[in-house]
Amino acid sequence: MFKPNFDEYTRRARYLPMLIVLMPCALPAIVLVARFSTWVSALVGPLIALGLPYWLAQTGRDRGKRKEADLYALWGGKPSTVKLRYRDTTINNHTKVRYHANGQALVPRVSFPTATEETADPVAADSVYEAFGDVLRERTRDTKKYRLVFEELMNYGFRRNLWGWKTLGIALSGTVLVTLSGLLIWSAHTRAASAAFLAGTTIVDAGILAFWLFGANPAWVKIAADAYADRLLEASDNLAGAGHKQRAKATGSTSAMT
Repeated sequence: MFKPNFDEYTRRARYLPMLIVLMPCALPAIVLVARFSTWVSALVGPLIALGLPYWLAQTGRDRGKRKEADLYALWGGKPSTVKLRYRDTTINNHTKVRYHANGQALVPRVSFPTATEETADPVAADSVYEAFGDVLRERTRDTKKYRLVFEELMNYGFRRNLWGWKTLGIALSGTVLVTLSGLLIWSAHTRAASAAFLAGTTIVDAGILAFWLFGANPAWVKIAADAYADRLLEASDNLAGAGHKQRAKATGSTSAMT
């Protein structure tokens, strides 16, 4: 009956990561709540449903965003900035030159550095590349027109925010796994009817813990970050082309008037 009015990015990049973090606690909690009287469940359920989604959405972004600087330091900078450096070999030189030309067209008041100038002052060069990236992010906010950019942005936001909560994820998964393992041993001895459910839940929780320990890492986040940077830079072709057409049209109109 209650549906939070979340936009697509909030649902996928902020809300979903927190649901995954809390997933190990979900099934055991459902079982425990079900053991109480129906009126308690009817009272507590709606209260949780009303408040929990908003809390998760607000919390889901915070940790990942705060730790983003650590990722950039580990990667050597923002992926979109790194890919524009002459010394980076992620993209070929011909494509890099084209992107630099697009950047010069989109940020005309800033002079893009040559390879020699970048080597002499890499900090100044990075500031130019970051300014270009800021312009691209601002001009690709139309999620329908630049759908591929938006898709990769959501993927990156999801992975970054999920990785940001890795410590909590390990703590919750580990605690629940130990608890479920103990209950599973107890149910095996007592032949409790819930033994099958406990076994299945324990396996699922063990899989989640394995993901936190071995899957959620900066390299995993970087895959999505690089994909987002690639789509963002590719969009510069369209943006710069549109800019050239507008300037040509304006020049033609001025010439006709004179």
